[in-house]
Amino acid sequence: MFILESSDNNPNSDDGCFLLPLGPTEGDISSSEATTGFQNSLDKRTRKWPLLPFVCRTKLKTRFKVFEDVICDPSIKVVTYNAALSYLPIHFKHLLEPDDESPFLPSSIFDIKVASSLLNTETSSADESEHEFEAICRRILRERKNDLKEDDVNEYNTLRYADRLDQLQSTKLKLQRMMAVYDGLLKSIILSKQQYIFFAIEMPLTNVLSKMEATGVPFLPSRLTEMERQLNLRLKDSAAFAKKYAQNNGFNIASPQQVSDLLYLKLGIKAVGGSTAKKTHGSTSSAVLNELKNVHPVVQAILDFREANKLITTYLRPLALHACEDPLQMSTSAQSVQKRIYPTWNQSNAATGRLSCRKPNIQTLPKGTHFNLCIKDAFCSSSSETCLLSMDYAQQEIRILAHFCKDEKLIGVFQNDDRNQGVDIYERMASLLLGKNVRTVSKSERATAKQILIASIYGMSHAQIAKKLNITQENAKGLMSKFFSDFPSVRQYIDSQIHFAKKNGFVATISGRRRYLHDISSDDFQKRSAAERQAVNTSIQGSAADIMKWSMNKLEERLQHITKHARQKEGPSANETKQNTVNQKPRLIMQIHDEVLFEVQARGEAIEALKSILVDIFGVAATKHFNLAVPLILTTKVGMSYGNNMKECE
Repeated sequence: MFILESSDNNPNSDDGCFLLPLGPTEGDISSSEATTGFQNSLDKRTRKWPLLPFVCRTKLKTRFKVFEDVICDPSIKVVTYNAALSYLPIHFKHLLEPDDESPFLPSSIFDIKVASSLLNTETSSADESEHEFEAICRRILRERKNDLKEDDVNEYNTLRYADRLDQLQSTKLKLQRMMAVYDGLLKSIILSKQQYIFFAIEMPLTNVLSKMEATGVPFLPSRLTEMERQLNLRLKDSAAFAKKYAQNNGFNIASPQQVSDLLYLKLGIKAVGGSTAKKTHGSTSSAVLNELKNVHPVVQAILDFREANKLITTYLRPLALHACEDPLQMSTSAQSVQKRIYPTWNQSNAATGRLSCRKPNIQTLPKGTHFNLCIKDAFCSSSSETCLLSMDYAQQEIRILAHFCKDEKLIGVFQNDDRNQGVDIYERMASLLLGKNVRTVSKSERATAKQILIASIYGMSHAQIAKKLNITQENAKGLMSKFFSDFPSVRQYIDSQIHFAKKNGFVATISGRRRYLHDISSDDFQKRSAAERQAVNTSIQGSAADIMKWSMNKLEERLQHITKHARQKEGPSANETKQNTVNQKPRLIMQIHDEVLFEVQARGEAIEALKSILVDIFGVAATKHFNLAVPLILTTKVGMSYGNNMKECE
């Protein structure tokens, strides 16, 4: 719900307080507009919304127009909770009626949920309930209790238990509480010097994420059905193979106890550590079984069973449950089985500032193929007339590390990017670390250099590096020592970040986002070590998130400008041409850490135009805006699905 600040700046004033219903009210269902495509589709999306118990004589479409005018007016200050959710109906309306779509760039918005998450990074990922409306009000109003009447606070605490009509009658009190919360949060943002990250990056992003959520991701459940059929065959074969060695038709391959008995008692396999488990339950964890998979063929069968079962239960079935009808099929040739998935995107759940998503979490989709199957293949273009285009930053976090540490040698690696000559950054790093010609660097040596760079960012231990590279801890220690010897400014930067965190209690990203680290001076070694790793990782990963968010905002502005310019050029009579223009506009449908995915017209000029815009904004403009010491480089791929068949653009 949005609040228009009163003209006298007094939250207790009766002036300037309005209720604008954007959900279904009494009388809407029987109105003439109920037969339109927008209303029918909106009914499907809002069928669980409570019917507001009063009659509103103004048409829903008109109410939406007023809503857009209000929140796009820079002279009006608007306060809300969860702006991305509030924008959803508007974006869904624009998607369903593209001929009526106009530039939508909200101005002067203050989202108390995002503000709370920004100011309380310690709880943002651990306990999201701390950023629910009631929790924020309790916390902020407790701090400002001297400004409030005790009766008002008690009345607010009982609001959750009122029925729908009582909630409407108490709207004024809720708005007063929200204005009080707004005032407290705004002061905290100013005191912590986070105005830029909040107003210039996070607030515009709420609109971008809302639009992305309304658009959804095109999806073909039939492809997952076929994958599940093949994986079920794998489950059956693996179970039968294990039963043969167990010599027991009742053997349950999914039982850790029975698997342990089979491996360590019946087959006599030596457990990790050299002894045979005879009386105790030997470990059957994936880590242990991977060490034993070359000892006996049944171990691989057990691993295959678990992997296939995980793919089915974690990805295939949950994804299918989230599939919805696709109202945005871009041509009549689109298959009737085409669906869409509408994940919920969260810009403030991760302490580093990274975007996350849920219901479902499509950011954790497995990379590559498993049993010659690629789950990402189920995410595809809406029709044969469109395709998917992905943009991925190349070594973004390593480049940010080079920018922060100012190591001339590391900066030189990126300024002399030889990718056009078939040499990449990690090959150059390997040649420097190993003292050999870059053309003679092997794949394993490249992998080693990459792992060392990643280890420096994430603060990995020598044991972790050794395990990743399958080398001894002594060799891992030697590689890290060589790296810090060759790039001394990296070590100095890491030490300086930890020192800053201990002195100030927080670290900051390139845009001023803060992460408070209360354990940075803890007497507990494990807690202190974790906080030290977070101090380094947050400044780099968080800065990468800032750059991504800033670029997404600028891209939305550019696309809105293109749409507005096209409309002005075509004139008021070219309705059909306008609709085609809007339908052909690229749509952002997914964001995964350092990658964004679009659906675009499958025409060479459309693909090239989008690629040019992405290079300009995500690469050139972002490098210039953040004054980076090394350039940001992009990789773009295109394909009909998001799987392994995507080809890199020339």
